[in-house]
Amino acid sequence: EFSELREFIDAPVATYSSGMTVRLGFSVVIHSDVDLLIADEGLAVGDLAFVLKCYRKIAEFRKNGGTIVLVSHGINLIRNTCQNVLWLDKGETKMYGDVQKVCDAYESFMLEKDSNTNEEKGSIINNDPLCHVTEMEFIDKAGEKVEKIGTGEYLRIRLNYSCKREVQNPVFSVTMQNPENVVAICHFSIHDGYKIDKISGDGYID
Repeated sequence: EFSELREFIDAPVATYSSGMTVRLGFSVVIHSDVDLLIADEGLAVGDLAFVLKCYRKIAEFRKNGGTIVLVSHGINLIRNTCQNVLWLDKGETKMYGDVQKVCDAYESFMLEKDSNTNEEKGSIINNDPLCHVTEMEFIDKAGEKVEKIGTGEYLRIRLNYSCKREVQNPVFSVTMQNPENVVAICHFSIHDGYKIDKISGDGYID
């Protein structure tokens, strides 16, 4: 019933897709009378409604005294499910403790690792060769330029531009994506209350 596979329940498991198999397996295990559940990042699969149902069942399992050991690279899944995290790197303990602190440290470590091997910092799209964005900067709460921002920290984005002609009513846009190319932020200056009459020369907009 929980797996929502009623119409397929009599079919051979060999005919199930990998998602159906994991969904059925999780449904059976989460309703078992156990004190300890070991799961990987496939514990909640399917559409959003089913994933949310799985999260509620996990919360109920923990509330009733159960313990879950989750093995995963999914930071959001870990943040939403766990209380404490053990971070392993090549079999060695890197860090152990509060979920938010460990996840923040892991994300910073991975972003630093990526920045050391990836020279691509993003794309600046310009439609006019005489007027273009030259640089995008991250500005912290103190007004200082920084290379990275942690989860929940203050961030101001600065777009530097250079125009060899006057542009009337320009519109600036910033889009950010996560490593899976899912759009996390998409802002247009005109939609965010920035009314710019004209620009020329060198300047910036925050």
